[in-house]
Amino acid sequence: MPYPLPALPRGRVVFLDANIFVYGLLGESEQCLALMERCRNEEVAGVTSTEVVGEACHRLMVKEAVDEGLISRNLTFLVLRSLLMEYLVDRSRITRPPIHPGVIFADIVMPELRKTRTIGEIATVLRVSRQTLHRVMAGEIAISPSPDMGARLGKLCGNGAGLWLRMQANFDAWEATHRLSKELSKIPTLTE
Repeated sequence: MPYPLPALPRGRVVFLDANIFVYGLLGESEQCLALMERCRNEEVAGVTSTEVVGEACHRLMVKEAVDEGLISRNLTFLVLRSLLMEYLVDRSRITRPPIHPGVIFADIVMPELRKTRTIGEIATVLRVSRQTLHRVMAGEIAISPSPDMGARLGKLCGNGAGLWLRMQANFDAWEATHRLSKELSKIPTLTE
């Protein structure tokens, strides 16, 4: 079960999205500002991505331009709409698979956990074998078909099973679509 921002336990690893940065830096949310401060003080381990940082910077610059009267709110809407249109992606042209959720866990969450625990201890907390945890983190086995591992990782990270299971579903859908591409091209899409 996800925690409300003020209730995040000390030592928790959290992913910071663009809203946390924007609302915190603009002073529009005391909770977001407090979370950023807790991350700075290393009470909570905040992780993010370059895409999130880019989005937050862009939103802050647009807000500043509106506040300075450099662009109108109506123009802001048109600019944002055109940016969204620019980033619409033709999914059929993506050639690389999504990142396996086990690899995301290994690369983003584990470094923070490993500061105070061994892999064996983390496996014990998850109630799985060390070998199973290694295979998940290497992307060798799925977090599903049984939702058990997704539920375990969601509980450990505090962000729920849904996130991990959706990432696995996206990975599996991409893999199946590309593995069966020749076969799928022979199946018509029914419109009626």
